[in-house]
This record gives sequence, C-alpha cells and structure tokens, in this order.
Amino acid sequence: MPRPVDDQSTTPILDGAIHRKSHTAISYFGAGYRLMQDKDALAGRGARCSRLMNKGGDLQDSPADPVSGAITMIGRLIFTLMLASAMSSAAAAEGDPAAGRAVFERTCANCHAAVIGVNKVGPSLWNVVGRKPAAVPDFAYSDAMKANKEAWTPTALDAYLADPRGDVHGVKMFFKGLPNPADRANVIAYLQALQ
Repeated sequence: MPRPVDDQSTTPILDGAIHRKSHTAISYFGAGYRLMQDKDALAGRGARCSRLMNKGGDLQDSPADPVSGAITMIGRLIFTLMLASAMSSAAAAEGDPAAGRAVFERTCANCHAAVIGVNKVGPSLWNVVGRKPAAVPDFAYSDAMKANKEAWTPTALDAYLADPRGDVHGVKMFFKGLPNPADRANVIAYLQALQ
C-alpha cells in the first residue's frame, strides 16, 4: 500500500520515482503524480520495482531493470533533488502581494511609483509585468535598457531584481538587488497586481 506524502494530500502518488529513465518519472510528475520518497531504495537496500498510483487510485507495478539498480538509485536521488528545487522555485514564484507591497515600499518606492503615469528617478512600475523594457513614455532610459528586448516576465524580473547591474550591464539603476528569493517573489506578486 503506498504511503501518502502527507495526511491531508489527496493527490495521486508516484512511488519509487525512477524505474528506467529519469524522463519517465519527470513526465509522471508533470502529469499530476506526486513523488513518494522510498528511503530504503535511496539507501541502497531496496526496491526492484517502481510503484505508481495512477490518477484513478490504482496501484501499478513496473519491473525495474536489475542491471541498472545502482543507476536507478542515483537517478532517484537526482530526481528528488531536481523535484525539491522545482518545488521551492514554484513556491517562491507564487509570492504574497501584501508582503511584496511592504518590500516595495521599503526598497523600491523611493525611486519607482506604483501608479500609472508617475515617474520618479526610475520609471513607473504600473503594469510592468509583461511589458517590454524601456516602454514608459517620456522616461530617459539607459542605452542598455533600450537594447534589452526581453519582456518583463516574472522570470526576467526575478533575475533582474536579484542583480540589476549583473543582469543588464550598463543600466542606470544603482540598486544592488534583492538577494532573498522570497522577497523577489513577493515583489513580483505585488507588481503583477498592479494592472
């Protein structure tokens, strides 16, 4: 019987995430299955089969390749690390707009307005998410920012807010950046609300 990820979870579970190829497990996870950590298999004492609970709740067994048992354990570890990284990125990407407003007011509001048509030292950040760089009328952008053609997606904003001068070399912005990923995610969530 598969063990639940947590007592409140109703999401189907993928147990023993890797059986032959890591992309198989990744595709299972992407289709809505949840990873269930098999500590015995990760410790090298374990399983020769992958168990997966499909979306209907039925448990299925799939024989693993006995020759690649060691590779399977390494694959599981790699997949678990990749999954943990993706989950922390996803959690950070969600952000809290209220917390983002507090960070914005503390670190950004001296130079940027959060209302339409009001420029300060920096341009208004109203409706910035999805906007092309250097798109606010009547603002004197640096040549580096004018040359930047990547739209301000949450991913692009995250990279820029982490290190503005490192991300777009030659920008006028003298702010060193927000090193905390949660602060960046919160600010981005706040900026997304400014539509």
